[in-house]
Amino acid sequence: MRTRLIPNDPIMVLEYNDVSAVVYVRNGTQGRFLGKAFAGKSIKHAWYESFRSMEALQERVAKWIDRLRQIKQEKTDQRKARQNYINPFKPGDIFSSSWGYDQTNVDFYAVVAAKPKSLIVQRIGAKHTEGKNGMSSMSGYVIPNPEHIESKPFLVKLQTYNGSSFHFSPHGKSYRSASPWDGKPEYMSWYA
Repeated sequence: MRTRLIPNDPIMVLEYNDVSAVVYVRNGTQGRFLGKAFAGKSIKHAWYESFRSMEALQERVAKWIDRLRQIKQEKTDQRKARQNYINPFKPGDIFSSSWGYDQTNVDFYAVVAAKPKSLIVQRIGAKHTEGKNGMSSMSGYVIPNPEHIESKPFLVKLQTYNGSSFHFSPHGKSYRSASPWDGKPEYMSWYA
């Protein structure tokens, strides 16, 4: 089992229990100071740097600890937001998902039912808009066609960090995200 490589001869150990961080300080060459920092349970150091003065090292440590505290607060805020989340979506709302590598595919999903932190959606068709051409003969713009059902309903969990999108794996093969459709035609391209 691997363990942290902690300096054998630290002249100072700075511990920050509120963010589970520790910095080992030792003497370097030519009057320099070496700082080796670890965060959480990681066996790999977060940083290992040389400093010309103790003040420079302490400044680096202060900035790093401030950033760790900021990250911890952001995680706490996100956790509270998830706990207090109220699902704003209702049956009939439409989501769009744009994806593809060398062509742009667009899928639309209609909300069938809404639960507190999830939705039951089904894929619906798309129809080309008239009078709005794409950049070539093999592209155009599409809008959802709720009358054309393309899949059975399935459950998706809302990503409550922003409350307005969901991620899912259709047929367990790939990873997609969908966001509320803004009512504007979506660009789509295809190849023969």
